[in-house]
Amino acid sequence: MSFERVNVFIIHTPFQHLIVNHMLTTLPEFRNSDNYLVLDMNPDSINVVRSNWKRVIALNPPVGSSVIGSGKSCRRALKEIDSIINEYPKVSLFVSDIDWPLNNAVYGFINKTHDRNIKICNYPDGIGSLLVQKPDTKRKLRNVVKSFIGLLGGSPYYIYGCDIMGIEISDIIYSLMPAVITGKTDKKIVNIPKLSLEKSDMNQNGCIFIGQYFKNIMSDEKYRNMCVKAAEYTLNLGYSDLFYKPHHFANSQIESEVFLGYGFNLVSDYRPIEEIFQTQQMKCTVSYISSALLHLKMMFGEDVRCISILGVTALKDLYVKAKMIDDMQDLFKICGVEIHAE
Repeated sequence: MSFERVNVFIIHTPFQHLIVNHMLTTLPEFRNSDNYLVLDMNPDSINVVRSNWKRVIALNPPVGSSVIGSGKSCRRALKEIDSIINEYPKVSLFVSDIDWPLNNAVYGFINKTHDRNIKICNYPDGIGSLLVQKPDTKRKLRNVVKSFIGLLGGSPYYIYGCDIMGIEISDIIYSLMPAVITGKTDKKIVNIPKLSLEKSDMNQNGCIFIGQYFKNIMSDEKYRNMCVKAAEYTLNLGYSDLFYKPHHFANSQIESEVFLGYGFNLVSDYRPIEEIFQTQQMKCTVSYISSALLHLKMMFGEDVRCISILGVTALKDLYVKAKMIDDMQDLFKICGVEIHAE
């Protein structure tokens, strides 16, 4: 049996996989639709519940995070996605970040080749989904370069005139914290129910540091020094059971070497921390600017302590504007995340 409406979800991280499955099981609008999952990632890093989907499409190879060298795989993915949406009179395309190469290519392709109404739906992808941030001059120039690379054989890249994540050009926005973005856009916002616990198993002595990958934006020396400060701060919080979970996109061993050197236990579980915490929780979570700090506070409130350390340092190296840094810190404070002074 097929329905008139199709929802096509494109994901490229384990957290996105967690969220879209949660949306499918908690929001009624997906029950009378055909739902397709497009994996722009290694499928071995997640446990796909295939019964949730009419079809799961694992791109081989994935398009990935760069327009360079991904042109063939991106064009193959576009043909596959186009063949799906052509079968349905009503189409909703779910993307988390319009700047991600495949998401961008699909958006541009739809604008150029389809004159019927295809709804673009934005779903959560970390802090960027809560802060409507405009691209600066450097990013705009980089996007122009991406579009030229697409013309030369890389992934097609569409220059879009809106915020970085594409919230302003989305028809519908699905959010875990709609109150935060209400007033920043006139688009329809759908509240995603909070993630619920499968069981409560709180380690009162447990503290976990959630890694992030900053190697490409700062020198190795500066990156190592930042990791040392973060590890020492977390160690001195006084929790006896210390854990470290690297980021799934980590492209350097610097952070791992530092935290393991300080005696932290490595968490090699590929699942996002929000999913791990559904069955096994720790009293304290520390990170730089990870959106997990916000998500865990939404899930557990005062039962979990969440701390952001060296966030301003990281954001400045990411060339984030001063106002956006202030907005992000305000968001942390509203949610109850502690901010460690730089």
